[in-house]
Amino acid sequence: VIKYDKRYYSETSPWVMFTKGIESDKSMASWNRNDIPLLSRGLVCAYPLLRGTQFFDNDWLLKGSQERKLTHIMDFIDSAIFLKTKGLTDRLAIHATGESGSITALTSIF
Repeated sequence: VIKYDKRYYSETSPWVMFTKGIESDKSMASWNRNDIPLLSRGLVCAYPLLRGTQFFDNDWLLKGSQERKLTHIMDFIDSAIFLKTKGLTDRLAIHATGESGSITALTSIF
């Protein structure tokens, strides 16, 4: 899921991938008035739909949690690789919150 303001978007706009790890859910990707300051500066907010999150049903959650945590991390890495290889951005950052999100972000960087 990608959020941006087309009035301020350009090819050089920075992208940020957001994650809360296993606590990620649909509310992250829905419209939020706190996003306005980010979007009005041309930032593109990306919310990858990772297995092991609460975006969908319980089966989706179990496919990337506990002993399958590597699946969750690889989904995050694959999302970043997709953005880079498709030429969507040259500048990509990660913003993680919570314990699980921080583990996902740090592990994907290494």
